Amino acid sequence: MQGMNIRPYVEGQDDETLLSIENAAWAEAPEFVPDTIEQFRIGRESPNWTPDGMYIAEVDGKPVGTANGYIDRHRPEPLGFMGGPSVLPEFRRQGIGTALARRALDYLCSKKMERVMTGCGDWNKPARALLARLGFEPVRRSSLMRRPLSQLPSGIGENQEVEIEVRGTTDEDVALFTRLSNAAFKEHFAHRDDTEEERAFWMRNIGKMGLVVRRTVASLGAEPVGYMVHGIDQRENKELGIRRGGLWSVGVLKEYRNRGIAKRLMLEGMEWLKGQGMEEVELGVDNENVTQALRLYERLGFNLVRSSTTFERPLG
Repeated sequence: MQGMNIRPYVEGQDDETLLSIENAAWAEAPEFVPDTIEQFRIGRESPNWTPDGMYIAEVDGKPVGTANGYIDRHRPEPLGFMGGPSVLPEFRRQGIGTALARRALDYLCSKKMERVMTGCGDWNKPARALLARLGFEPVRRSSLMRRPLSQLPSGIGENQEVEIEVRGTTDEDVALFTRLSNAAFKEHFAHRDDTEEERAFWMRNIGKMGLVVRRTVASLGAEPVGYMVHGIDQRENKELGIRRGGLWSVGVLKEYRNRGIAKRLMLEGMEWLKGQGMEEVELGVDNENVTQALRLYERLGFNLVRSSTTFERPLG
């Protein structure tokens, strides 16, 4: 496109520019709540943050789009990730998104990545078409599910032997949740182990982003066998005028699965959310989760709200 220039993002200088593009580009997404500059800057302080591979497109000097190629330095395999492209609505269908995506892919190629992965909501047909033109193919689907918090079930096989304990953010808690999460999700799609450094950062800073977070551990005797992270996004509830909580992560060690421990954790968490005045609860799930979690959530009364797809393509 004539008059278009794609340049690297400049850390600190371009923060508000990048955020304003992202918020405007995604404003039409279902139930979208714009991020704040405070949230952006907290993310910028996280252990895995890097400005490398981030780009801004300008047309006649006006910032109109962004995309990034991201490399996870803790991931052993040569797999990169693409974020975006995100383009202001009035500048779409002019080749800007394609140019941004190709710049991000070129960056990942230059860093010797062999594959690239990205995601897209199934509602976003133009983005899906762009990914197809760029050679991406669907490899996985995920679902957002919800249920009301009235009339919660009981007596459905939830484990009555485990003890549920609320935990905090001490060094001991960070180590415990890191160990449980890594072990519980070891076999899952695209998993890589968390580090204690990054988990400690988010456990201790996520409250600054407007979330009320509650973390519980299920134990048999003195042995922790499962965990759950759940809570309330206060800013989202205020923006959308709703009372909704979330079950954000639940995991059970492989040798303790199929004993009703996940059910017990989830029911206890939903009762807590209900006690906080929430009217509904949501969660996300990989449709092909090796633990068949989708079936469990359906049995617990969760229903599909919308789906998203993970896409992948080789680099070379």
